[in-house]
Amino acid sequence: MWQSKVQTTRRRRRNQGAALVLALSSLLWYPHPTAFHRFHAPSDGDAPAITFPTAGEQEVVSKRPPFVPVVSDPLPQGLYYAVTPREVAAMLDTLPGPWRETVGMVRLCYRPDGDVMAETDGEDIELHYVVNRGGRAPVAEGETTDEEERFGGHTVRRGRQEWVQWPDHGLLKAYVLKHLLIHEVGHHLAPTGLDEEADEAWAEDFAFQYFDPDRRLR
Repeated sequence: MWQSKVQTTRRRRRNQGAALVLALSSLLWYPHPTAFHRFHAPSDGDAPAITFPTAGEQEVVSKRPPFVPVVSDPLPQGLYYAVTPREVAAMLDTLPGPWRETVGMVRLCYRPDGDVMAETDGEDIELHYVVNRGGRAPVAEGETTDEEERFGGHTVRRGRQEWVQWPDHGLLKAYVLKHLLIHEVGHHLAPTGLDEEADEAWAEDFAFQYFDPDRRLR
């Protein structure tokens, strides 16, 4: 049975030389500020308005080798994953083979005591991003939302609680699949010998090279 990982996103597989060559040759390299992916705490509940769980999608497998399983854990009432297992599997199928081969499993799971929105142990990836009925992700006091705003979310405040409001599912889906997921794959492909800060920066640059919302909007 799959066991929950306690390692952070800075863990990665380090024997992916061929995959690294492909990664660097497939993308244009340019720097981006390091951004750490904050954890989204529980929402205020209710049924979703923009992301709907689909019956029969508790576990799927990507269609291209190495046929990566994507699993979703049950959620507390009123919380919904930003993407479905089928959407994650379809995204994996679009990636180059050497990138896919670094991924053992992707799991959508809730981490109420966590401090990140996504993480990897170097092989298995966890995505923790959840929203409430209105497509809002809560923000803990003192946390920033700059990265989510770059992808089309915007900050709203209701009483003492701050939220990231996603105006439509497409923007939210792009953020989770084209940034959070790709960031974790980047950890798998990062060169050896990096310290934790450099490893995080490398994975973040890798994700922005894959998909830059600023370039898309220009």
